[in-house]
Amino acid sequence: MSNTPTNLSTSSDWIKQLPSAILLIDTQFNFVNASPNWLLLFGQTQTDLIDKNIVDLIPALNKDWETRLKYCVEGSKNVKIIEDSLTSHTDDHNLVWDLNPWKDGYGTIIGVILKVATVSKTGELERELRKNKILLSQDSNLPMIGSWEYKVATKKLTWSRAVKKIYGVQKDFEPTIEKALNFYASGEANKTMYEAIANAITTGKPWNEKLQITQNNGKKIYINTIGRPKFKDGVCHRIIGTVENINDTQNTSFKKEKLIDFSVYNNLACGVLITDFESGIITNINDSLSILTGYAKDYFIGSKALTFLKNKELLRKDFLKHTLNKIEGFQTFSTTFSSKEGTKLTLKFSNSCITNMLGEKNILTTVEDVSENIELKRNYKKATESFKQQNLLLIDFAHKVSHNLKAHATNFSLLLNFLEKEEGKSERNQLMKMLFTSKDKLANTIKSLREFVAIKEKKNIPNKLISLNESVFNVEQNLIDRLRENKVKIINEIPDNVQIKALPTFVESVLTNCLDNAISFKNEDKSPMIILSVQDTYKHTILSIEDNGCGIDMNKFGQKLFEPYTTCHRNNKSQGVGLFLSKNQMEAMNGKLTATSLLNQGSTFKLHFAKT
Repeated sequence: MSNTPTNLSTSSDWIKQLPSAILLIDTQFNFVNASPNWLLLFGQTQTDLIDKNIVDLIPALNKDWETRLKYCVEGSKNVKIIEDSLTSHTDDHNLVWDLNPWKDGYGTIIGVILKVATVSKTGELERELRKNKILLSQDSNLPMIGSWEYKVATKKLTWSRAVKKIYGVQKDFEPTIEKALNFYASGEANKTMYEAIANAITTGKPWNEKLQITQNNGKKIYINTIGRPKFKDGVCHRIIGTVENINDTQNTSFKKEKLIDFSVYNNLACGVLITDFESGIITNINDSLSILTGYAKDYFIGSKALTFLKNKELLRKDFLKHTLNKIEGFQTFSTTFSSKEGTKLTLKFSNSCITNMLGEKNILTTVEDVSENIELKRNYKKATESFKQQNLLLIDFAHKVSHNLKAHATNFSLLLNFLEKEEGKSERNQLMKMLFTSKDKLANTIKSLREFVAIKEKKNIPNKLISLNESVFNVEQNLIDRLRENKVKIINEIPDNVQIKALPTFVESVLTNCLDNAISFKNEDKSPMIILSVQDTYKHTILSIEDNGCGIDMNKFGQKLFEPYTTCHRNNKSQGVGLFLSKNQMEAMNGKLTATSLLNQGSTFKLHFAKT
């Protein structure tokens, strides 16, 4: 029998606070932890259970249990079992078991949660869950529309009579997902529906598709199929939807499309060239190309394709025809061109093969002025490097926030599940206290995320010239009660005429965080003191905030001091996001935040404000 992993045991200490009789086992059905009431019900202790399997713990369990436990490990929820008493002191009662998957903060199943309650045999309550059933035996009131339902667990597909009529099958036809997919006329339509069903089950995404099917008699028609997944406890248990015969509407639409001629391209904003595929002669252009180049239509029409570009590489060997690939599309290319007024343009050409109403092949070329895009690309390349580092930071922050949110969600889900099924008043009160604690922790996580998003939203707001001492004064007034309570002395050596280019709200936020940290992590053996001073360099105005607090072990925390959720002291005063947010606020103002510190001596944080 394998030993219970230490990390599972540690992460399950919350069970000891629960009033219900609950047992936790891992995926191999070995003991992990148990609530006090479970131990009391079965007359066992934690020591008795170490390294024991569920079969060893409760030998009287029947053979069906292993199958049901495996279902839970695979994701089945709310598996209920009613057994005769398995203990001598509950002979007049049945035991009602409630089995559910046990998941970690990432949603990975790590075991099974077994909750047990005693129910009197003489007054046994009905425990089976009631399921809503949709009657699909009647036709929909709408013409040519039918309804259907698919039950995921049993893989049972049910069609109404209207759906069977649309698919052209008999009333006694028994559909399955595999049979339904075979009706779709093309491999692409079949793939579309297969992916739609899979996405609905795994991600909850509904679908609304117009596709072609082949009826049972071989006739092809168009249908509009709609599917809506229904979830319970985070798992898709059924999909409901409709099928509508839209063949007449769809055919009308296709007929209209076939009547469209080349004149439609005159309404496009980009330039358009129509070239005869066989001769390579330009037969038409739109007005937008004339406006873009400054040349009238007769400059182009009747000439060989692309000769107006005067580019030998493009003219050789009928460039357009010979770049035609197997799917009758062309490579996109760009080249320079001088307009009639002498303006140098960078034009992008995109080509495709089309057929006119007589069945003749033509080359459709769209022409776009991408001159401005060239400059944008240069700026983009310059900005990409700075974005890479920020994206790495974003990914790390998102990962850590996601981990925290998943952990909170797991706690909420478990506690709410227990609260829903618990009837005792004192037990419900205990669960409510635990829920409020989890709520406060979740609120702090969301607050940090909201503040981080606010920084990114204000990043492009221009800095303005402000008085540094005025910002310091505002922050001191906001912290006046904490400063007095902790008897903190502030020595301000900043000259009155010092101004910085910054966002006032960000400056005060960073100052508040630095001063608040100096107060929170003061050295209890010293009278707390904070010194503010300024250093002027060629590129920056540097504000130093020096304290004589307990300091930071920079060998241990220096590399990750400004990373999210880094805490340097063993107390509840820090959530580990303040310095992370302050660093981002400084960078949003084109500045930076640095720190030096000695353990038990104090810290100095430097705010570098850019002068330009």
